[in-house]
Amino acid sequence: MKKILSLLLALTVVLSLAACGGSSDDVQQPVSTDASQPDTQPDDPEIEPDNEQSPPDEEKAASISEQVLLDESGLKITANGLESGFMGAEVKLLIENNSDQNLTFQVRNVSANGYMVDTMFSPDVAAGKKANETITLLASDLNLCGIETIADIELSFHIFTTEEWEDYLNSDTVQIKTSAADGFSYEYDDSGELLYEGNGIRIITKGLASDASFLGSGLLLYIENNSDQPITVQSRDLSVNGFMVDGMLSEDVMPGKKANTELTLPDYELEENGITAVSDLEFSFHIFNANSWDDITDTDKISLTF
Repeated sequence: MKKILSLLLALTVVLSLAACGGSSDDVQQPVSTDASQPDTQPDDPEIEPDNEQSPPDEEKAASISEQVLLDESGLKITANGLESGFMGAEVKLLIENNSDQNLTFQVRNVSANGYMVDTMFSPDVAAGKKANETITLLASDLNLCGIETIADIELSFHIFTTEEWEDYLNSDTVQIKTSAADGFSYEYDDSGELLYEGNGIRIITKGLASDASFLGSGLLLYIENNSDQPITVQSRDLSVNGFMVDGMLSEDVMPGKKANTELTLPDYELEENGITAVSDLEFSFHIFNANSWDDITDTDKISLTF
């Protein structure tokens, strides 16, 4: 079953990468915003996100020296390389399972250069065995964030028993610095329409893209978490052209990190309501602590017209 799920995940990622090759001409800017927070205008009204599907060339400018990331509870994980692959940037690992249990290794809360990114990584390592494995940072996310050179990566390991799925170890956050880290200039594009600012959180839209994902169009969002708690951002009460629609948004952003994501408007939802072009959106954000699930805020209604 897990192998089947892995294949389905890989297929989903391939479709996602294929969908990221759309033209930037398909990004529409909102012509009006109705929200309780003040608006900010982008320095350049022409938004041109770089969504090409080919992986960036970060390995040409950056490398990783051998670094022990985890050494406890009978486990040792060593990073020993950074390469470029078909799906994205690849962090090479040596996993040593010196415990008496068969274990599955995953990563959580992964960021590159301060941006949250999705990954592919879920190997099984039998008791007493070693494995050379790869954490893949998806090219679609790296390109969306404009990352051409990786200076640092942060992540934590989630490790559980392969058969019973019982937690074995959840590591602290570890940081991998590449050869490009010293003197690296971190730059973040926060241009666009400000939708929410409060509680140390900023959410900005960069426009409506007709090819935001393989599921359809979406509202491009930049989220900045300057608070001291991990957050999850979701949408509520979404309507498109006056019709209620089940949009897709659930983005985790760690303290001090940023995220480029989208509020997805699935094609099948629009088709069911006879919507061929998006002229207006109404919704609110529901923001809560990603660990405790305690509410942080529910924003006022936000209205956008295109």
